[in-house]
Amino acid sequence: MESAKESFAGLDAETNTNLIYLVSDGIETCDGDPVAAAKSFADSDIAPIINVIGFNTDAEAQKQLQEVAKEAKGVFTNVTSGEQLAEEFKQTEEVLQRWKSWKLDAKFDVLAASNDSSNAIQKFSNEWGRVSQRQYLSLAFATSKLRNEKYITQDQLNYLRAKGQEIQELSDASKTEVVEELNRLKDEGLENMRKEIEALYPEQ
Repeated sequence: MESAKESFAGLDAETNTNLIYLVSDGIETCDGDPVAAAKSFADSDIAPIINVIGFNTDAEAQKQLQEVAKEAKGVFTNVTSGEQLAEEFKQTEEVLQRWKSWKLDAKFDVLAASNDSSNAIQKFSNEWGRVSQRQYLSLAFATSKLRNEKYITQDQLNYLRAKGQEIQELSDASKTEVVEELNRLKDEGLENMRKEIEALYPEQ
């Protein structure tokens, strides 16, 4: 474990998922403290998950190895043959493959969410524009009718048309501001999703 700690130097847990398999055939005999070493390793910036495999170990050794796995937030498994040991590593590879498949699917989900969000924002923008245009045309029609029926003067008509134009410009500016904010929130949310995916399963 001390050698592994040196090998993993620089691979901090913030950007890496560090997994170590420790295979042992018995209790510690080198005057070391594997439980303390596992705790120190797990509490470091590397913060690896240390899964421990006992190879045909007795009860005393299994107890020590279980404590090692516990301190490093890993799991302990005892095997009694080479075939069982190979099966444990095979299961690990299957887990990693499932993680990779999940990550790929998750990235596609982010892309789909981006497209869906963009389409929704565009639909909202188009609808705003249609409503704003209808409002402008309705006001223009109403003021023209009032002028034709001689309820208002030409000066009043010109004034109302100018106000209508102001309202139209204000509506367009507001739409632009809202759409920009929606796009910002969309991009921010999608970026956070990407970061979560990378944190769960970084390329390393």
